[in-house]
Amino acid sequence: MTLVELANCSDTASAVPSSGASLTRVALFNLELALRLGHVNALSVKTVTDELVEWYQACAAVGYQPHVDQLYGVLAELLVKWGPKFGFERGNAITSLLDHRAVTYQPSHAFKYWLTDAIPEAAKPDHSIADVQLLSKKFNDGKYHRSGATIGNDPNPVWLTPAAGIVAASVKRANMLSSSGGTTELMAARLAVDLRRLLGLYKRQFPEFAVALTSKATIRELVERKGAVAPVAAKPVAAKPATAEDDDADDASLGLFAPTQFDARDYPRFRHWPVAPPQPYDDFGRTWALDGMAAYEPGELGAPEVVTMPMKLGDIHQVLPLGQITDRAFSPAQQKIADAKFADEFCGPVTILELLTGLEKRLYP
Repeated sequence: MTLVELANCSDTASAVPSSGASLTRVALFNLELALRLGHVNALSVKTVTDELVEWYQACAAVGYQPHVDQLYGVLAELLVKWGPKFGFERGNAITSLLDHRAVTYQPSHAFKYWLTDAIPEAAKPDHSIADVQLLSKKFNDGKYHRSGATIGNDPNPVWLTPAAGIVAASVKRANMLSSSGGTTELMAARLAVDLRRLLGLYKRQFPEFAVALTSKATIRELVERKGAVAPVAAKPVAAKPATAEDDDADDASLGLFAPTQFDARDYPRFRHWPVAPPQPYDDFGRTWALDGMAAYEPGELGAPEVVTMPMKLGDIHQVLPLGQITDRAFSPAQQKIADAKFADEFCGPVTILELLTGLEKRLYP
């Protein structure tokens, strides 16, 4: 049984692809591209594809032909399973945008993890804009931080974007509106919507409220504080699940990293960047802007991004309310169209069979 035989799943080449077919194509494209650019270890990818083939073999052994949506379901589960072990593999040094602070976009319901029980609004199942403004002020006060709390929870990385371009302008506007205290103006500014789209945060949807967290340190200071980043080829990769013994892992896991599919796990709008270097800021990743969002800088869609380990609350300079997300979830029919459009725009005409063939040549020479 070979990797290419996964293309025998039904509807892998349908003229009207399902969401599973489109997202399978994107994930395979991301893995093949990362391998080709030397951004991930071949053993890491092979660990995932070996298990994928084993699953298909088990289906074939009982005469069952799985659907491509099932193929994607298993692939997504494996990326979630192995992502914590193989994340932070892209080891190039971050050398661009060093003098900007970092920004992370977070939902307001995360305040319950950050603030003590002395602030009952944090535990509300649903927030108002007034709640979010109050919670932001309490966080910025510093007195109500929950002991040991972090931004992000291990094993999930924190995604950071340099505060430049539209991101910087949005943070500045949020700061101004927050200082003035007006709720109507903040809601009308659509900062939560515009930043969500720019950063490709597909899963953040109505009726959530969003906040922007800015770091105390600049990108340069974060890189210097975390230490040098080891090249990916020098990072040993063991084909085993992460265990408690891995808590004191090597220092290379503490840096700022351009993300790969292992960091993104099964997120439905991740693209590996760059597709064809050199590109501006190709030491970073690049978000997939939703709905043709305005450019980060002229001529550029999406925003540079890196991933890092969960951050201490004390690493945060301030929290700024962004208002409510008004983008709603798609219907199943709309979802299928949106996923196919994303796959076509990012991957071009390449098929699942062609991607599996390319991966097999790289992984099983």
